[in-house]
Amino acid sequence: MRYRVRREGRVALAFALMLVTATAACGSDDSAAGSSDELTYWSMWQEKEPQAQVIAQAIEAFEQDTGITVNVEWQGRDNITKLLAALRGGDVPDLIDQQYFTISNAIVGNDQFTPLGDVYDMEIPGEDLTVADALTDKYDMFTTADDGERFLVPYEVIGYTVWYDATALPDVAANPPATWDDFTALLADAKAAGRSGIALDADIAGYAEYWTSTALVRALGPGGFNELVSDEEAAGWDTPEVREALTAIEQLAAGAHFIPGYDSSKFPAVQTQWAQGDADFLYMGSWAPTETGEFAAPEFEYRSFNFPTLGSDDSLPASVIGFAIPGPADGADAASEFIAYFLNKDRLSPISTDAANLTPRADIDVPPQLADVNELLQSKSLSKITDGVLGDHSDFDTKIFQPLNLELMTGRVSVDEFIEQIAAQQRDYWENQG
Repeated sequence: MRYRVRREGRVALAFALMLVTATAACGSDDSAAGSSDELTYWSMWQEKEPQAQVIAQAIEAFEQDTGITVNVEWQGRDNITKLLAALRGGDVPDLIDQQYFTISNAIVGNDQFTPLGDVYDMEIPGEDLTVADALTDKYDMFTTADDGERFLVPYEVIGYTVWYDATALPDVAANPPATWDDFTALLADAKAAGRSGIALDADIAGYAEYWTSTALVRALGPGGFNELVSDEEAAGWDTPEVREALTAIEQLAAGAHFIPGYDSSKFPAVQTQWAQGDADFLYMGSWAPTETGEFAAPEFEYRSFNFPTLGSDDSLPASVIGFAIPGPADGADAASEFIAYFLNKDRLSPISTDAANLTPRADIDVPPQLADVNELLQSKSLSKITDGVLGDHSDFDTKIFQPLNLELMTGRVSVDEFIEQIAAQQRDYWENQG
């Protein structure tokens, strides 16, 4: 077992929180027991981002309370790319964070992660709760490998919804669309009134993929899109359900419902235009208000609804951001202590109050602009954004599905051409996997 239970460390931490002046001595004892008095943390945030500032405050308190030094490097979104290189060289960080599928793709499939079951059993310093007690099991689908091992502890939750300005669209706020027909009727109304229906920065292939992958999940049910691309024979693409979903997406472009210039946009130009009222809807994660807030008019009221149904599925596409520990990490014990420390309600709450995002703790207040997303997170069953394909079949997703999807969403290929091309490329992909 690669993760060593560190009961000595837990006792030392609790003692340190009661008697801060004794932490240096506790740190010495820990070192004598083979544990770490420092850790290296490669964060996905850049230093000026709100989440980084929240985590930095927690690091400062953690160092004061425990005597453990945290060598944090604000790597930005490339932190996992750099981790993969480090894994080949042997000099890896002790702690990383990212969305679950990025971490899963990087270190779970190749067994380069530290199982975190013992971290879930750790008591949160300052509370009479374990990490597992503080988190709802609703997010287990994002934190647990196929063999049942925990590989991630979440500290931020993301729901993907269709955003709009309730001040500009009060009728939508009073009666949000539930079905695809309801939604396309709103798009037709917008077009008739001379407005653009949908904002999309299509240069971000992943953002465009949200539309088609969710439509496929709506048609096939959670897991259906993932199963579709897992088939080496690619036999499922030419079915009525898949055609219905792809045709729905094709008609968004054919009906000129996207904002002009979406196909040649430079992120974040179009989402900024949306915040300025140039389009009605934006399908995005719950970070949308944070990213667009500075461009929105003072009276802009952020509301959102679940992606419309195409069949019976009405699950909420979701994801989590959390901590993981690479398998070769020397400071896994110190990293584990920091994870449990940060999950304390008082230390985690600024992710909501200061960074304006959702947390996995139900006892932390929700930012007002995320009330709709949070209600959906609590009331709906959850599905993985992109149905988990981005994590489970990353190369297929980014090299085959996303480029072809952009062709479909910009009207450059028909549904028939899309199906023919993706089925052929999928068969080649799996054949090349050996």
